[in-house]
Amino acid sequence: MSHAPRSKLSLHIIINTIGTYLSIGFSLIFVLVLTRMLGRVEYGTLTVLLGVIYIGATILDCGVTTVIYSAIPPLYKGGQATQLDTLIKTILYYQTICATIAVGLLIVLFPFLDSRFLHTNAPPLTYIITALSILGFVWQNTIQNMLMAMGKFFEVNAWFNVSNIVRLIALGIIYIYSSVTIFWIICIFGIVGPGVFLGALLYAYTHRVKGVAEALADRELLMFRHSLTSFLAQQFFNIGMRVDLFVLAYFGLKNALGDYGIAQKIILSIISIVVSITQVLSPEFALVKTKDQMKKLIKRSVAFLLVPTALFLVLTITPGWVFGLVFTHKFTDTPSLTRSLGLVYSIFGLGQILWLSLLYTFKKAHSLLYTNIIFFIIVSVCNLIFIPIYGAHGAPIALFISFVIMSIAQGHILWREYQKLPL
Repeated sequence: MSHAPRSKLSLHIIINTIGTYLSIGFSLIFVLVLTRMLGRVEYGTLTVLLGVIYIGATILDCGVTTVIYSAIPPLYKGGQATQLDTLIKTILYYQTICATIAVGLLIVLFPFLDSRFLHTNAPPLTYIITALSILGFVWQNTIQNMLMAMGKFFEVNAWFNVSNIVRLIALGIIYIYSSVTIFWIICIFGIVGPGVFLGALLYAYTHRVKGVAEALADRELLMFRHSLTSFLAQQFFNIGMRVDLFVLAYFGLKNALGDYGIAQKIILSIISIVVSITQVLSPEFALVKTKDQMKKLIKRSVAFLLVPTALFLVLTITPGWVFGLVFTHKFTDTPSLTRSLGLVYSIFGLGQILWLSLLYTFKKAHSLLYTNIIFFIIVSVCNLIFIPIYGAHGAPIALFISFVIMSIAQGHILWREYQKLPL
């Protein structure tokens, strides 16, 4: 087995984490700007629509992330350019078809979904731009993962933060011209941002475009049985993590939704650090063959993941005046909600080791699917029970119960599989 050298692995994590910290800084600036541009109800509406975009883009991953991190590294390192172009063409071709069909259906169904569940009362044009933004995020996420699987961490983070600068400038422009509406904000985040990122990388890799364009798509490369199972598992988990927003919207708690939306935004910024670390660790777990290798990799993974875990715990002791200084005192429940979510998500960071081990080392995508379905059911039921009683404060309770049960189940499966490994 040939793991990446320890120093190179650490360098990639450092680069990816620094890039993520810069993105978190921009996220904080965006929140500061938007909370001053919008009222609580408007910010709540924006949170729901952006949630639709992020969930839509995640669902339309269609399982390709598993294929990307499993198949691209050996092709790229082995210099197999023709096979690599074929794989890239296959992924982009089939994913674009699926995403286009889904976005079209969403545009048609959006008025019904909004009147029955979301209750944003957004105008039709806002529905359309929200749905189209999903395509931008799908392409951005896929290209980003492809480049990271090739070890291009610096380029990805550099251009992603350039797109953040352009977003910030665009927000300033609509503020100067008094055109601050949810429609224009979604255009900036969902169309302009991904457009800058993809345009820059397309220009940088013009020399590869011809090879990819001329390659023939081969759907056998998508490993549907494994990739779709892991995809379904991930979707049950992702939607479960966001179901609280939709339950709050369903019960019409718009003020609480604004407060909770900011608290969740803070949590998501730290989750970005977790993701930046797991993106580098994923190929390493695919190479594990023995108990000794597993123990060493888990120790290294824990060391890296303790950083975001500590950040989650820091939120639990952050004074209320800090939140008031940053987000203004309009969002009265944000401090207490952030502290609760910080405690709950401290379980999340180290729990990623369970996910990486089961998916890449033991190829147990079906086990992840079963445990994540359990997670989704529990978190949905608990939100429906606790939110009507405790308001937005019921959501962290639901997540805590669900995380604990899911982690115990996955830990049991991992221990059982670990015992089967040779020394």
